[in-house]
Amino acid sequence: MKEEMKSLKDNKTWVLVPKPKNTSIVDSKWIFKLKNENDSLRYKARLVAKGFTQKEDENIYMAQPCGFIDNRNPEHVCLLKKSLYGLKQSPRQWNKKFDNFMKTLMFHKSAYDPCLYFKFVNNAPIFLVLYVDDMLIASPDLSMIEKLQNDLRKTFEMKDLGNAKKILGMTIDRDRKTSSIFLNQKAYVISVLEKFSMINAKSSSVPLAPHFQLSKDQSPKSDSEKKLMEKVPYSNAIGSVMYLMVCTRPDIAYAVSCLSRYMSNAGPPHWEALKWLLRYLSGSANTEYIATTEAFKEAMWLEGLLKEIGFLNNKELVSLSLQVPHRRPAMMIARDPYPGQAPHRSWSKVENEKYMAHDLIVRSLGVTLGELYAVVEQPVLGFQPYRGCVTRISGSGHSEPFPSEIDPLKGLHPTDQIAPPDFVPAVYFYQPDAKFSNLGKSNNLKKSLSQVLSRFYPLAGRLVDNLYVDCNDQGATYIEAVANCNLSQVITNPVTNNITKFLPYKVDDVQDIGMAVQVTYFQCGGTAVGLVISHKIGDGLSFLQAANTWAAVARNGNYDDVPEPKFEGAKIFPPGCSQVQSQYRY
Repeated sequence: MKEEMKSLKDNKTWVLVPKPKNTSIVDSKWIFKLKNENDSLRYKARLVAKGFTQKEDENIYMAQPCGFIDNRNPEHVCLLKKSLYGLKQSPRQWNKKFDNFMKTLMFHKSAYDPCLYFKFVNNAPIFLVLYVDDMLIASPDLSMIEKLQNDLRKTFEMKDLGNAKKILGMTIDRDRKTSSIFLNQKAYVISVLEKFSMINAKSSSVPLAPHFQLSKDQSPKSDSEKKLMEKVPYSNAIGSVMYLMVCTRPDIAYAVSCLSRYMSNAGPPHWEALKWLLRYLSGSANTEYIATTEAFKEAMWLEGLLKEIGFLNNKELVSLSLQVPHRRPAMMIARDPYPGQAPHRSWSKVENEKYMAHDLIVRSLGVTLGELYAVVEQPVLGFQPYRGCVTRISGSGHSEPFPSEIDPLKGLHPTDQIAPPDFVPAVYFYQPDAKFSNLGKSNNLKKSLSQVLSRFYPLAGRLVDNLYVDCNDQGATYIEAVANCNLSQVITNPVTNNITKFLPYKVDDVQDIGMAVQVTYFQCGGTAVGLVISHKIGDGLSFLQAANTWAAVARNGNYDDVPEPKFEGAKIFPPGCSQVQSQYRY
């Protein structure tokens, strides 16, 4: 606060004068903020005039700031000589002053973007981008940047933050080797999730699920319904995600567009869909870290309790399974969350959670950093929801009809209902191929699997109570892993326990999914593809047909020459009673 007051006095922002009679006096308030500048925290205090009490007048009088009232003249007021934050004319006055200054330096204002100033010196360009009082300067000539900075310092009090790392809630990452710039808003996403109490919510895989059939008929109609929705911060949340969409997340554009239609009269279904979008945003490294840490906390408490009452007999309950699918960014952070730094008491909850999870993994569990897998899990959508999204975006109809066999519910035969759940497994190993990178392999495998699931659609559904398959196209589980060894070390002298590590789940795991895949990349460039399908949905021959179909589509890039699956297995069994009459096995 003292620093802010010193700056205002040095700039001669006001003079103290006796309070005039019959004159409106504008009040002021202090705004406090903790700013993150170049990975360091700084406490910022800003004096802001309450411009909403301002009346149109040539002279503006403001009450003395709270905490800094002049002891000799406590009844005096501040006659403003310069504009102050919060006044109605402040933005225009500041912009006019800065614009005139840039013109004296022979800069041109862009006709297409008034926030962009540029000029050319000996065919070398220099650009300045302005947003209120934050600016970025870019030029291939460093001397031109330094000269402009010196010119700015002569007229304005400014702070040089060095190479651009953050601007307007966006983090800037540069890769000079590839001349690439990457923007992300991870910190902004975390703040939005915390603001709406969604930081620990279970993440969703798509921005807007197909089961949300939104319409204006779902808006509140009665006074009681409208009063209930008045407490819901729907418009506030839309504004928060809209800024995210405009800056770095075009993937949520359609969802935000749909949800923003109901801002004036949103109902409970619209709010549920908006929370679904926030859950989609929660699937980032930091939120995964919080969930991981909470799981470790609970497990370690349970371990201590069981040891105390004599149930564990000095055995370890907490262990790090390489088969547990963690997100790639979170596991990368686990290797070293903040290199060379110790936790700081002023760090946010998320940052301290990173260190705690790191310590639990490395110290309490005795796991070496070299043993950590970098694994990412994501659903691969089937044909139906993917094409549905394309239709919504383009506004056109389907280019081809969906398979006529698609039925929301497929009942299991009684034989399968009473059988214990298990998977049919297989692991395929492939030698290194210099023509394809891991990224290329990943894109091809996911694209081809999505095509295959459009025909083998029950595999993209979910088992419900061992009675039927809900063909909801939630997708097959797709996991990518990195093995710290070469392919030859695995296949030369194969060990069964090691081979099972390349499967996404154990054969006897109880899961409700129809199909799961784990693609493992070896250091030598080789690849292992492990997949399992539910034995309740298909048998060994069904497994081979699905696997061979996937291989054919991945190699050829199209589905035209691949035979269609037939869902006629139930016909060879005698009919039985079931809560769901439609029965099948293929």
